[in-house]
Amino acid sequence: MSSEIHENSRCPKCGAEFRCGAKSGEKTCWCMAQPVLADADTDARDCYCPQCLKELLASKGI
Repeated sequence: MSSEIHENSRCPKCGAEFRCGAKSGEKTCWCMAQPVLADADTDARDCYCPQCLKELLASKGI
């Protein structure tokens, strides 16, 4: 039996399900290679999916 944790996240903007490395117990997540957004730049309480994060960063000129 595997003790791996596999937990998906759901994007608060579009509702897409995606893999979050941090929530899955991994040392890194795909989002850690992206620029950091200040809390004031978003009203979400959870992670965005790769596509929505890309769009949000572009809209902020980041």
